[in-house]
Amino acid sequence: MKRIHELLENKKENSLAIQDFDNKNYSYSHLKKMSSQLAQALRNHGIKGGDKVVVVSENSAMYAACLFGLSEIDAWSVLVNARQSKTELDSIIKHSKAKCVLFTTRASQQAEDHAKNLSASTIADIDCGPIVCTPLYNQKAEKVIDDGEQVATLLYTTGTTSEPKGVMLTHNKTTNELAYKVTKAVIENQKALGKSFGPFNRNKKAEMGTVPSPAYHPGAIKAYKEAGMKVTQ
Repeated sequence: MKRIHELLENKKENSLAIQDFDNKNYSYSHLKKMSSQLAQALRNHGIKGGDKVVVVSENSAMYAACLFGLSEIDAWSVLVNARQSKTELDSIIKHSKAKCVLFTTRASQQAEDHAKNLSASTIADIDCGPIVCTPLYNQKAEKVIDDGEQVATLLYTTGTTSEPKGVMLTHNKTTNELAYKVTKAVIENQKALGKSFGPFNRNKKAEMGTVPSPAYHPGAIKAYKEAGMKVTQ
């Protein structure tokens, strides 16, 4: 696999891909269409391959469309939980040298608040909601690599008293095993993680696998079940 959005290929078009936070269902063909529409809207906005785009979100169909759409462009997605503070978000935007910031405002009041603070506006609409984006920042794009070693996602840990730290994940490394290892680490080390990164203290372990939608990653489900935790599927 050279790019994450290739995961949407060769799927049964009408089979369920995502159930959104509002219980609306999207098939694989629908998700693929929305992702391509988002990619085109971002191209029209000025985003190109190698640009880094921060996505301020909570779980939603728009979040998935952002991830796959940015993959289509060969842009890097910088994934940020909308519940992070303004200070934390500002640090990530600066450190990542992001070209712009996207917000899933329909799925998250916190994302909408961040969008207002950063003077974001709607650049297009797709079926799962508005594409809300900041103006472009004066940042250079990274080199695009043609194979699966191209960076897909930049993940950050940050605190209010230290510089943010980013981990680069390539397209061919975003596997079930990776999701399993990350989830397992969060389950087993929440207290220690909370000391270094405050937002982890907001997690309620008993509820981590029980949000009814959208569906959990197979790797995360494996980790939840191993820990004897309830999983809603």
